[in-house]
Amino acid sequence: VAMMRNLQPAKPAEKEAEVSDELDRLLNGTPDLPKEVKDKIAMMEARLHQQEVHAERVRLRQEVADVTDKYDKNLTTDLQQVLYSAVQRDPNVDLGRVAEQYTTWLAKREEEAIARYLEKNPGASVAEAETQATEASSSVPSRPKRAGTGASSVARTADRKSYGTIKEGTEALFKAMERGDIKLFG
Repeated sequence: VAMMRNLQPAKPAEKEAEVSDELDRLLNGTPDLPKEVKDKIAMMEARLHQQEVHAERVRLRQEVADVTDKYDKNLTTDLQQVLYSAVQRDPNVDLGRVAEQYTTWLAKREEEAIARYLEKNPGASVAEAETQATEASSSVPSRPKRAGTGASSVARTADRKSYGTIKEGTEALFKAMERGDIKLFG
């Protein structure tokens, strides 16, 4: 007990003024850190950003998958495209509402197609009209692979030949145009 009375209170390792100055320096955003420390902090911030972006992508994929699972499996790809486009336009959009709007719009288009088919074919049954409407919507022609001028669509690899000079190439071009092998403007 006598020893305890002789003990003096512990003194802080640093003065309070030094600690508050250091805290102020760090909070003001102007720390005098060495370049290597700043580089490490920047690298860690970049990695943190990448991880956050990855986590958001995973969350978005899961949310889209949850929404598309509630609808017809034949619509999955189109519905995913619609949902991703909606999120791109407005990150806070309600995906369930967008999916519902899209499927309602699609059902309306199919009903219109059935009605048009029944108008044109009065003797057809509703089941036959539904079959025709779904076949028509699923057999939409694909987009052309590429668009180009007449010259690019007419040229074939067998026709390609290297020419030694510009003059030779120009003469070959004019001859091909005279024969009608190449159409430059239409």
